[in-house]
Amino acid sequence: MSGATMKDRLDNAEVFEFRQPFAAIGLDELLSRQFPPKEMLLAPWLPCKGVAMVFAPRGVGKTHFALGVAYAVASGGSFLGWRAPNSRKVLVIDGEMPAAALQERWAEIVAKSEMSPPSGDDVRILASDLSEFGLPDLSTEKGQEAI
Repeated sequence: MSGATMKDRLDNAEVFEFRQPFAAIGLDELLSRQFPPKEMLLAPWLPCKGVAMVFAPRGVGKTHFALGVAYAVASGGSFLGWRAPNSRKVLVIDGEMPAAALQERWAEIVAKSEMSPPSGDDVRILASDLSEFGLPDLSTEKGQEAI
């Protein structure tokens, strides 16, 4: 059912599994509820439990940008003036670049950083050419579950 819309999935409920029950609350309850402050991975734009998308034409530097963000988050450092309030574990998934090219880019980031390199437990790199059969299709539930 890859590529199916939510309406398609709801119309075919036998293939749609809810992972948790839905909980609707009233507006009054929402407005009176106390929520914890938003936690940031890289302040002020990358929140925990948030979604961010990097878009640009080929060759502009999206991978350099993403690796710089990953290093700042993992080391508790900064990148382009944005600061990571705490260090966090990071998984970098790259399905395109050869591991040798990733190695060069990471070496450059580590060499230029004022922060000590995070440990191998803090930054894990999943490169497609280091996996015997490549990486699964992350646009599918099976691929996401595999990772």
